Amino acid sequence: MLTFKDLYPNAIAILMPHDHVPLAQSPNGELGPLCHGCGIRLTFGQSIPIDEHYACWDCYQKITGRGAATAGKDAEKRFYR
Repeated sequence: MLTFKDLYPNAIAILMPHDHVPLAQSPNGELGPLCHGCGIRLTFGQSIPIDEHYACWDCYQKITGRGAATAGKDAEKRFYR
Protein backbone atom coordinates (compact mmCIF):
# COMPACT_ATOMS: atom_id res chain seq x y z
CA MET A 1 0.00 0.00 0.00
CA LEU A 2 1.38 3.40 -0.94
CA THR A 3 1.59 6.02 1.75
CA PHE A 4 1.64 9.80 1.51
CA LYS A 5 5.41 9.72 2.08
CA ASP A 6 5.84 7.31 -0.89
CA LEU A 7 3.83 9.53 -3.22
CA TYR A 8 5.33 12.84 -2.10
CA PRO A 9 8.80 12.18 -0.64
CA ASN A 10 9.74 15.89 -0.45
CA ALA A 11 6.51 17.04 1.17
CA ILE A 12 6.33 17.95 4.83
CA ALA A 13 3.52 16.02 6.49
CA ILE A 14 1.33 18.21 8.63
CA LEU A 15 -0.69 16.33 11.22
CA MET A 16 -4.09 17.67 12.09
CA PRO A 17 -4.78 18.02 15.83
CA HIS A 18 -7.43 15.27 15.88
CA ASP A 19 -5.94 12.77 13.43
CA HIS A 20 -5.72 10.23 16.27
CA VAL A 21 -9.54 10.19 16.74
CA PRO A 22 -11.13 7.30 14.80
CA LEU A 23 -14.31 8.34 12.99
CA ALA A 24 -17.27 6.21 11.94
CA GLN A 25 -20.80 6.63 10.71
CA SER A 26 -23.23 6.65 13.60
CA PRO A 27 -26.44 4.56 13.51
CA ASN A 28 -28.45 7.59 12.31
CA GLY A 29 -26.03 8.26 9.43
CA GLU A 30 -23.99 11.13 10.87
CA LEU A 31 -20.21 11.13 10.94
CA GLY A 32 -18.81 11.07 14.46
CA PRO A 33 -16.11 9.73 16.74
CA LEU A 34 -15.80 6.31 18.30
CA CYS A 35 -15.90 6.23 22.09
CA HIS A 36 -12.35 5.93 23.40
CA GLY A 37 -13.52 3.68 26.25
CA CYS A 38 -15.90 1.17 24.69
CA GLY A 39 -15.69 1.87 20.95
CA ILE A 40 -19.37 2.55 20.24
CA ARG A 41 -20.24 4.86 17.35
CA LEU A 42 -21.34 8.34 18.45
CA THR A 43 -22.33 11.62 16.87
CA PHE A 44 -20.34 14.67 17.87
CA GLY A 45 -23.43 15.87 19.75
CA GLN A 46 -23.52 12.69 21.85
CA SER A 47 -19.79 12.57 22.56
CA ILE A 48 -18.08 14.19 25.54
CA PRO A 49 -14.49 15.38 25.07
CA ILE A 50 -12.01 14.25 27.71
CA ASP A 51 -8.55 15.71 27.10
CA GLU A 52 -7.81 14.66 23.51
CA HIS A 53 -10.36 11.83 23.22
CA TYR A 54 -14.14 11.46 22.99
CA ALA A 55 -16.27 9.32 25.30
CA CYS A 56 -19.88 8.21 25.65
CA TRP A 57 -21.86 9.12 28.79
CA ASP A 58 -21.27 5.77 30.54
CA CYS A 59 -17.50 5.83 29.91
CA TYR A 60 -17.34 9.50 30.95
CA GLN A 61 -18.90 8.57 34.29
CA LYS A 62 -16.47 5.65 34.75
CA ILE A 63 -13.39 7.70 33.82
CA THR A 64 -14.17 10.86 35.78
CA GLY A 65 -16.29 9.46 38.62
CA ARG A 66 -18.84 12.22 38.03
CA GLY A 67 -22.54 11.93 37.33
CA ALA A 68 -25.49 14.11 36.45
CA ALA A 69 -25.73 17.49 38.13
CA THR A 70 -29.45 17.11 38.76
CA ALA A 71 -31.55 14.27 40.07
CA GLY A 72 -34.64 13.09 38.24
CA LYS A 73 -38.01 12.66 39.88
CA ASP A 74 -39.75 9.32 40.20
CA ALA A 75 -43.43 9.99 39.57
CA GLU A 76 -46.24 7.52 40.01
CA LYS A 77 -48.29 9.02 37.17
CA ARG A 78 -47.17 10.39 33.85
CA PHE A 79 -47.49 14.14 33.42
CA TYR A 80 -49.13 13.65 30.02
CA ARG A 81 -52.14 11.64 28.95
